[in-house]
Order: sequence, then structure tokens, then C-alpha cells
Amino acid sequence: MPRYGSATSRPQWTVALSLTAVVAVVLMLVAPDSPLHTINARYDSNWFLTAGRAWALGLTPYVDFSDSKGPLLWLIYRVGYMLSRHDFTGVFALVSLCYAGTYWFAYRMASLWLRRPMAVAVAVLSTLAWFNPVFFNEIRADDFCHLPITLSLYVTARALYGRRERGPVAACFIVGVCTAALMLIKYNIAAMNSVFAVTLLWHYRRRFGAALLWGLAGMATVILPMVALLWRDGCLGACVNEYFLLTAVTTTAEAPLVDFLGRIWRGITSWNVMVWGCLLTGIAGAALMSVLVRRYRWWPLAVFAWFLLPTLLLSWQAHHFSSLSAMYLFAAISVMAMVEPRVSGGGERAVVGAAIVLALACATVQNFYSPNYHANWRWKDSDNRREYDRHSAIVAQHPRSRILFWRCYDTGVGTRGEALPAIRYWAKQSGATAAMNDAQDTAVVRRAADFIVIHHRADPDLAPTLRSAGYHRHADPVPAPLFCLYEKR
Repeated sequence: MPRYGSATSRPQWTVALSLTAVVAVVLMLVAPDSPLHTINARYDSNWFLTAGRAWALGLTPYVDFSDSKGPLLWLIYRVGYMLSRHDFTGVFALVSLCYAGTYWFAYRMASLWLRRPMAVAVAVLSTLAWFNPVFFNEIRADDFCHLPITLSLYVTARALYGRRERGPVAACFIVGVCTAALMLIKYNIAAMNSVFAVTLLWHYRRRFGAALLWGLAGMATVILPMVALLWRDGCLGACVNEYFLLTAVTTTAEAPLVDFLGRIWRGITSWNVMVWGCLLTGIAGAALMSVLVRRYRWWPLAVFAWFLLPTLLLSWQAHHFSSLSAMYLFAAISVMAMVEPRVSGGGERAVVGAAIVLALACATVQNFYSPNYHANWRWKDSDNRREYDRHSAIVAQHPRSRILFWRCYDTGVGTRGEALPAIRYWAKQSGATAAMNDAQDTAVVRRAADFIVIHHRADPDLAPTLRSAGYHRHADPVPAPLFCLYEKR
């Protein structure tokens, strides 16, 4: 590389503000949670906001409501709900802060090798990874994982390639904090992030004990307060069972581990050209970085492989590859390291300008590539929106009523009315167990829900049971509805 492990002058607040502005503009365009969109047409976000709202309003996590995600994610959505109770504005503010931090640490990592303008260009170009339309289509749990992954990547790279030798305290503590945070959001991504802990333990092997203790201290800083919170709410054991144990059951039910090679093959053969292009670009970038650095040449490729292999377990859905997004910094840094000697002054500013144009182009393409996730622009009218608005208005007439999404996902029609889960499994999970399905069926017969939402295609099969249980169906607000809304008489 042009300057091995060199350091730039201390970054100024203008860089942070500029990157935050880029994040705000891009997220405003690509995220269905942004204020430019109405609150219909969401999937995971609906689910998580219902969980966060339920926790904030006194329901017990993993007892009164449950899903396959960790308590930290629900805590984030709980705060988002408290900031804005009837829409996603609070959640959007939190995800914007997370991405601003992600871009900042992408910039800091690039600054290990590049001058400030080129490092800024790398951070802006990372938009092509974070919001690649192949991987990104809405705000998911993974979007809150990018910040701890990128921070871990940065502090580990600084320890390996930095200009001066650093002790294990800061790096190991920070990676411990980040890994613990990921474990409380999606523990499979925490397993991926452990590559940074392993790297630091090897790098500081002569001070192995201190490195290990500081890493554990960092993890304890995050885990112990969460344990205390769950203990206070009387749901610590339920969390262990539902999140750590049952999630493994539902995941393998959706795609059994014994079919590992078969799933990889089906994933590979089903990928389109864009998925292949993205993965090959990432591999090529890591390989190029391995050539350009002067020591630990194996590390960039090893990190990429460590993140890639577990992701292949979920290879039937392209969005699972979003956990690899931070690894594309290797490609961006390598390209800018080759460009930097050839430009200066005005040329560097032109590179930054080109990076911003590409970032905005990515955001624009996103809206055309994933039109189903952008059917809710504020200025756009559609049957989907009219159906959602009508059902949402009906539920909102009964604030904080109990709602069940019978054999379908959470459509979010309870957001404006602050509806609460009727039972623990208030919506159908992927890979749902027989017990989960039976619990929903029993809830219908026992009339546990004030409102029940079902998919329109399922109405012929489920309507007799609903009518016999004393539920009446509201008139369809559009000619070809997606969902049917039933209310308890």
C-alpha cells in the first residue's frame, strides 16, 4: 500500500457531519421506515416495533410475546416506540444514528492507509455495500449489526496494521462489547464477529491472559445489565429457551442442518447475476487487500471467509448476505489505494464527488429494484395503501387492543392504535413449530384476540372457524385485498 499503517491527522467534526448528511439522504430514499414513506408495506420492522411496543406497555418479553430475535433488538425498538408512538419516526432516528456511526468507523478504518479525502470517499462508497439492492430491501435486525461489526473490524485492523503498537486493552474491550451486543440481537452474527476476538487473541498471544480478560470484561459490560433487566421482568429463563434454544429449532426446521451441502447448492444455483457479482467483488477485494498489505496477509481473506461460510447456511435468501457488507471495505480501500497516488488536490475532491454520485445512484436504483418495498411513498396511492389505512383505522378505534396474525406475518395494522400481541406467538414465524401453530389455533377458539388478520388466500379455509368463534369480517376496502380483518363481536 502507498503508506503502510500510516495515520492521518485527527479527523474534524466536518467529516462526521458530512457523512451523517450522506446517511440521512440515502436512508430517506432507500428505507421504507423513512418519513418519506407511509407506515404500510413493511415486514420485519412491523414485527420488531410490535415487540418493542409490547415491552414498553408492560408485557413480558419471551412470555407474553416472542420471536427469534434477541432482547437488545427489542430494547432498541422499545426506545423507538417511546420516541414516536404511532409511526416509525423514532425507529428511523435510531437506525440513522447507527448508520452514521457505521460510516464514521468505515472512514476511520480507511484512514489507516489513505489521506482524508480518499478515506471519506471509501466511507461514502460503502453505501454500495450497506444499501446494495441485492442485500437490502427494508430495515432489518442486520442493519443494527453493521455498527458493531464495522467498529470491530476497525479496531482489529488498527491493532494489526496501525502505525504504532497498541496494547490489548482498548481493542479487546471494544470487540467484547460489540460481540456481546450482536449476541443479544442475532447470535449467528455474533459468531461471525468472533473472528475479530480470535485475531486479537492471536495478535496479543504474549499477553493472552490480559487480552482475554479485557474481552470478557467488554462482553460483561453489555450482558450483565441485560441479564439484570430480564431478571427483573422475570423472563431470563424464557429468554434462554425462546431465543437461544427455540430459534435454533425454527431455523433448522426451515432448512435442516443435515442438508447443509444441498442448501449451499440450491442457493448457488438460484443466485442471479447480481448476487454472484456482489460476492465475487467481495472476494476479489479481500484478495487484493491481502496482496497490498505487508503483514498479516492472510487476514482479509480469512475474515471474509469466516463471515461467508456461516452465511451460506442461509443461502436461500440473498438479504442474509448483508452481514458481509463491512467486508467490502477491503475492496474500496484497495481501489482507493491504487487511485490515490495518481490524484491530488482537485482530483481528490473529484473522487469524493464521484463517490457521492454513486451513493445516490445506489439509493435511486434501490427504489426501482425493490418496488414492493417502496409501495408506500407518501405521494403514491395504491390498493395496498388503501387496504392498510382502512384496517389500521378500524383497529385504532380500540386503542391497545389485542391482535393476532393467524398464519401470516405482522402487517403492522396495529401500529397507529398501539395494538398488543394477543398471545406469545402473535404472528407466524418462518419455520414455526407445531406448538406455535397450535397456540395460534387455540387462541382463535378461546377468543384471545380482539382482532385477527389472515391472508386473503386463506380466508376460504379459516373463515368457518372464525365465524364459529364469534368473529365477523370487515368489508374489503379494495377489490383484490391481500389480507382480511376480523373483529370479535
